[in-house]
Amino acid sequence: MAKILVNPASLKSSAKQISSVSTLIQKSGETAWRSASGAPSYDGQFGPKVRAIAQAALARAKKQSASAKTLSSSLTKRASAFEAADAAAVKGLLKKAGTFNIYDPMYLRILAKLLGLTIAQILILLKLGGLLLPIGLIPKLPWWFIPPWKPFLPLIPPKKPAPAPKPPVKPKPVPPVTPAPAKPKSFEKTAEKVPAGTMTAVNYRRGKSKNVKANCTWYAAHAVETASGGKIKIDSEGYPKLGNAGDWAKNFSTNPPPPGVTGVDKNATAGSVFCVSGHVGFVENVYVKDGETYITWSEEGWGRDSCPWSGGVRVDVGDDSVYRYRITKKLSDFTDYYEGKGKEIKYIHFNYENP
Repeated sequence: MAKILVNPASLKSSAKQISSVSTLIQKSGETAWRSASGAPSYDGQFGPKVRAIAQAALARAKKQSASAKTLSSSLTKRASAFEAADAAAVKGLLKKAGTFNIYDPMYLRILAKLLGLTIAQILILLKLGGLLLPIGLIPKLPWWFIPPWKPFLPLIPPKKPAPAPKPPVKPKPVPPVTPAPAKPKSFEKTAEKVPAGTMTAVNYRRGKSKNVKANCTWYAAHAVETASGGKIKIDSEGYPKLGNAGDWAKNFSTNPPPPGVTGVDKNATAGSVFCVSGHVGFVENVYVKDGETYITWSEEGWGRDSCPWSGGVRVDVGDDSVYRYRITKKLSDFTDYYEGKGKEIKYIHFNYENP
């Protein structure tokens, strides 16, 4: 909001000037009427018309003169009201003169407002003796009474109380994120990656027929080697003598187990080798579908050029002499098939992550 400085004396002077103008307006109207009232008549028309015009001018002059007088009176009243307010303020200050404290912030603010100076400027003038006030409003004090540092301290208005701290906003609870279960490792398509091999590769590559490459132990050993990226070679010197298929579970159960082997048990897992009396195969995947657990494995048979399992699919490795098959069955059916014949199934597990 803009601040307006009111000067009562100036208001009264303006009111007086307006009053003078009011008087001049009314006199001008009266002069016009007097001039027209003695106008001669010409054919009975000139005199009456001139007097009518003069009378109208007189009426307007009286109306404008009255408005000017009203404005002058209003300004005079307002100027008197401002003077009365100033006088009341001075009177109040004079009553407090006896107990006036030169360093009281309230009085210094009032004095600064009245004089149009800053508080620091008032204190400097007091110290230098350049400020003279009437009626002993501020007692005359020796220059040394005011500490030299006092005029240069800014008068800081009292601080507003700090607003009460808002209560902390409790963060909305974040529901725990349940990690998705890890997908079981799968070794699908391992059968396609195992090479066909040659008859002279190792002494157990061929089957009963010299022209048929179908040997379960040779394939299982090389399927593990392929699945591990060549790091687990169970036909090397670091492993026990493989022996026949029926001996694998016993030969791999040594304590400590051979390098890369993590155990032998009855739990089917992807990447393991199942062992029964007379046969071994490589487990490519174990999964659950519609509440049933399924097992997918690949195998070769000793000299066998056909698959004993219904639904078995021959794996094409680019060599017609290789008879390799992939079969998927319910795990319960797979287990019942062998154990129903009195053949216990065990699984050899390998550490493919850190062989």
